[in-house]
Amino acid sequence: MLGINEPYVFPDEVELDGKLRRMVEEDYTKFNRNGLPDDIGGYVLKKYGIGLDGRICDIRLRNPFGKASGQLSMNLNQVKDDLEAGLGFIVLKTVIAQDESGKSRMEDWKTRESRMVVERIRSKGGRIGWTVNWRGRGWSKSFEDYLDFYRASLEMGDEYEVPIIVSCMFHVPSKDEEFEVKEFEFTVSKLCGVYLEKRRKFDMLMEVDFSPTLNLLDDVKDPENVRRWFDEIPKLIRNYGISRMKVGAKIFNVVGDDEYQKEIARMALTSDFDFLTFFNRLFDPVKKMAYGGYDLSDRNLRVMDELRDEIANYISSQRTISGTGNIDSGRMMLEYAVRGCSSGQIHTFFQIPLRFYGMMRGSRTERALNELIFNPKKGLIPFMIHEGFGRFTDIVENLKRGENDAGERDHR
Repeated sequence: MLGINEPYVFPDEVELDGKLRRMVEEDYTKFNRNGLPDDIGGYVLKKYGIGLDGRICDIRLRNPFGKASGQLSMNLNQVKDDLEAGLGFIVLKTVIAQDESGKSRMEDWKTRESRMVVERIRSKGGRIGWTVNWRGRGWSKSFEDYLDFYRASLEMGDEYEVPIIVSCMFHVPSKDEEFEVKEFEFTVSKLCGVYLEKRRKFDMLMEVDFSPTLNLLDDVKDPENVRRWFDEIPKLIRNYGISRMKVGAKIFNVVGDDEYQKEIARMALTSDFDFLTFFNRLFDPVKKMAYGGYDLSDRNLRVMDELRDEIANYISSQRTISGTGNIDSGRMMLEYAVRGCSSGQIHTFFQIPLRFYGMMRGSRTERALNELIFNPKKGLIPFMIHEGFGRFTDIVENLKRGENDAGERDHR
């Protein structure tokens, strides 16, 4: 067993015994060669007796792995590849809110993407992970183009019975400013109009993106103003939204120590958001660039460990939390799950060099899913077998009941 550092509660790798090890190894090798089965969850349930279902609010996911908003979810070919590969859900590229005339107070976030650079990154604790560097922010094409993209993505999602989440960045005012209500009214009503064009499989899901680049604003340093954002934004969205609508938020990581991040998280957990994503990428104020790797998962998991009671209270209803940040294995997904996350958003792991996937064919999404689920030493299946978890959603249910204490799971 490899040694691990705080705050991780599971070993880096597991070694199953005998028949179970051979079963997982045979599947991993077979799928590397032939591709994943059409119904991954059904296959796993039948063969291993394990339920992979994840959850967002009251929506069942075919597995907990989803695509985070970004450059990998900004065209229909990407969405189609993800649906065919077997992802549990997809968060579309973030659109920047605007008013009817096209004006936007967050205009600076409509930046055309630069070329993405995937590279290794060493954490402060010495662990080597992956990060992606780029200068882009939100959707840079027209709002009408985004509506067309959202419409077509919803239709494909309904066909595959996979939820599609629209991501939006709204005006975040300074303490002496008012919200640009007209931007909320126009953007939300137009997106809801697209959703209402047909009878949909799922409730409308909207994720408010609190970007890492908000750290460029001094307003982020004012907790009262951040509290105001978390209080007012979901209200404004619902004012112009529809009844079949869930409003969530991807919460930013602040520059600085954990104490303020915990305060930010507590604000989110006592807000009216229906679902949360903990937490967006770290931000380097010198390079003016967000980054990931083990520093990100270290920070996220440390903060969540300190908020176990608040998280348990938040998820005690139909509200849910998605984990995000350095999810590069089934093992890492479990680290988030035991802290209350019923799904995980991934971006970087879909972009690593092809030689780091075992699968020799298929899309990057399919190759990544095989690693995340079936890798014999790091995948979700061997880890759930090793830890005695029969259903993924039971892990979060245990937290609600006060069980599953990460602090008592010491494999070191």
